[in-house]
Amino acid sequence: MEQVTGFLDSVSQFLTSAPLWLQAPLVLIVVVPVCGVLALAWLRLIDVLGARILRILTVVRARVEARMRSIK
Repeated sequence: MEQVTGFLDSVSQFLTSAPLWLQAPLVLIVVVPVCGVLALAWLRLIDVLGARILRILTVVRARVEARMRSIK
């Protein structure tokens, strides 16, 4: 664990002491792909939850309609 902490500390020290022209591209090279992957995961989660909610609402609507038909 100390090796990981030491590595992260050295990387952060390098980035904070590097000039801005070097910091910006390095951060963007890391941040843009990470954000892209997170966005894809977020979209997948929303799609799955939306499909489940739609399925639940369809079942509830079918039950309500069946009850309404049986009452008549």
